Amino acid sequence: MNPLAVGLIVLSLGTFFALAQFKVVPNMGEIVGFLGIRPGQIPFMMSLFTVFGIFLSIPTGGLIQRFGPKMIVMTASAVLIIGSVIGGFAQNSAVMLASRAVEGVGNAFMAVAGTAMVATYTRPEKIGRAMGIWVCWVALGQIIGFNLTPVLFGVMDWHNIWFIYASVTLLAALLVLITMKLPVSVTAAQPSKVSAEKLSLSSVFKNRNLMLAGIGFSGFNALILGLLTWIVSYQEGLLGLTQASFMASIPMIGCLVAGPFYGNLSIKIGCKKLFMLGITGASVGFILAFTTAIPVIYIGVIIFGLIGLSTPAMAFSSVPGLVGDPRYIGMGSGIMNTFQGLGMFLGSQFFPNFVALGGNQFVGALIFAVLVGLIALICLGLAKFR
Repeated sequence: MNPLAVGLIVLSLGTFFALAQFKVVPNMGEIVGFLGIRPGQIPFMMSLFTVFGIFLSIPTGGLIQRFGPKMIVMTASAVLIIGSVIGGFAQNSAVMLASRAVEGVGNAFMAVAGTAMVATYTRPEKIGRAMGIWVCWVALGQIIGFNLTPVLFGVMDWHNIWFIYASVTLLAALLVLITMKLPVSVTAAQPSKVSAEKLSLSSVFKNRNLMLAGIGFSGFNALILGLLTWIVSYQEGLLGLTQASFMASIPMIGCLVAGPFYGNLSIKIGCKKLFMLGITGASVGFILAFTTAIPVIYIGVIIFGLIGLSTPAMAFSSVPGLVGDPRYIGMGSGIMNTFQGLGMFLGSQFFPNFVALGGNQFVGALIFAVLVGLIALICLGLAKFR
């Protein structure tokens, strides 16, 4: 299929998965008050998505290996819709948290299967063009969620918003079901119940290049979650809450430019050099974002967005080349997503420790970004891929 069409069609569905994740944020006060959610339960409204991403990515890759990415994308859509409907009927905190868990499972399936679908339905030499579009799904869903949900909340209650988002997700899933046709050139490489060669999970885990690239990608995710989790609280005193919040959204806006641009560029020069450029940009942007000079802060988040956020496109575009056999794309995508989740967890949890070690936010950011960035770049330098 045309890589532009593949990227846009899968993006149209993935955006609603990200929208489901972030839809609670603009409505948090109303939901917490209505359902009587305790303060200790509030973090689970968001963190369940990350937790399931860590533990379900590799099993999802195995399911893709057996049933193909399209089947798992449809399953993910069904799970997410069911979770959204349950949440729409929620009258207490237990039901709401259960619905978020179901949605988190669907999101974990989609993160791996969407990537595998883009890689499978696109010619290998054009994969960067499609992947650069697809990787915008989280950023686009976040932007839409933060801006559309408050508007809808002004004319209806949050229960109806849940039902509307579930309905639109269903329509997007039907679009993928109808339009995405597997290219004849890769049909023979798809999983089947009768296979002359037993596909081995251990052979994927023994793939040194895939593991090294995954560690490099984990480093990037430690940087982005460290930034997004702590930048507002650290810079609120300098910028004020409104300006600090806007500043924190700039990298995600930059992703909408960086993903397609660098994905298309990778067709000509390969993924590895741009992967390493992205890590470098994220490290430099991270350091500058935690300074105390307002113009430098903005330069930092812009660099992080326009250069650093090319990294997801490069990471997932490199998977087919790293695994070699097209039948392992699903498992390779699952492993890359696992490293992504681990990096996010480490970045959000441990960056404050570096601030304490350095004595202030800038020194802590410098130590953290240099250490994480160097480890990521060394691993990528040792990995063999184009």
